[in-house]
Amino acid sequence: MPINENENKAEPTVLDVTPLSLGKRILAYLADFFICFIFALSLFHMAALPLAKASVDFNAKMEESISAASRRDSVLYGNKLLFATSSENEKSEYFAGSLLNTYDIYLKSLVLGESEGTEVFKHYFVDIRNDYVGLKSFYTSLDEKTSFFDISDSAVALKNQYVEEFKPYFDAKDTMSAQGASDYQKFQNKIFLQGYSNLIKNILENDLTYNGISYKAMQAEVEKVMDVEKYVILASAASSMLIAMLIDFALVPFINKGRKTIGMLALKIERVNSKTLVLEKRRNILIHFGYGLLFNLGSLVFVPWGAVGFNELFSLPFLFPVSAMSLLAAIISLFYLLFDHYNRTLSDLLSSSVLITSDDLSKIYRAKGYTF
Repeated sequence: MPINENENKAEPTVLDVTPLSLGKRILAYLADFFICFIFALSLFHMAALPLAKASVDFNAKMEESISAASRRDSVLYGNKLLFATSSENEKSEYFAGSLLNTYDIYLKSLVLGESEGTEVFKHYFVDIRNDYVGLKSFYTSLDEKTSFFDISDSAVALKNQYVEEFKPYFDAKDTMSAQGASDYQKFQNKIFLQGYSNLIKNILENDLTYNGISYKAMQAEVEKVMDVEKYVILASAASSMLIAMLIDFALVPFINKGRKTIGMLALKIERVNSKTLVLEKRRNILIHFGYGLLFNLGSLVFVPWGAVGFNELFSLPFLFPVSAMSLLAAIISLFYLLFDHYNRTLSDLLSSSVLITSDDLSKIYRAKGYTF
């Protein structure tokens, strides 16, 4: 990108000013991308989320949710569909602990007979709902790909092969075979846990009560608080990222004469107009902030990490779609960068600018006769 200078010179001075190399241009993008993410993550956990929770009195809402969840689970305990390790633990034991104990009781009923345990699915459909057809349909659908059961119009029974494989589990003096252990794990995941999930869905559709408490109503109370938490996290993440990007793409460029982001300052690079090779005007800061939002929001979905589990991040509304769209825009911009002669990204092209090193800008200034 040659430039000719004639001012105060008898002969022109020719400078070779080269844009950033491909690798350094990508590094410049990644620097601000991760700076914004780190800022946003810190703001989210240290300020935005605590303040948002305080503003909606979230601790009180959580107490209400815990109480509602306890009353909801009491419907399962009362109807003998969930079993705590002891009756004293019904109010204090985590649902997951009771569910594992319920699995043992369920499997014992299938292997050793119902006098030894409770077949919770049969108990729900036959004893509570009086719906044997529903039980048969339930097991037919559940066991379609595994074939653990013999299912007839009059009975549902665990196949004898698996009865024999699982018997050692209930004998302290015996040990299951390797095949038995494998089938045991498969049975737990594919039959019991999936079946219990389907059971809860059925209860939510048809409701179930105990001592005047409605499972469906209590679950609705729990979900209200879950929705509040979800949108508190959403608002906190979005505001944290917006503040981080305002700092990096607007505030910092506004207060330094080179209009540089933090990443540009660290890498000693400059953004200049691609036609005149002069520094960008301050009025263009908002334009670059807009492009920053478009191309640097790919990490937004990960900002709440730590407040929610990794898998839950992708189920939060708004965050994942926005991140996906921003990443798509960044990929398109990268594709353009790979084929552009001046190593410009799409945002560089749209803003009629190019990135060069600070040393090259100094050469331009010296050629123009500027003093520092």
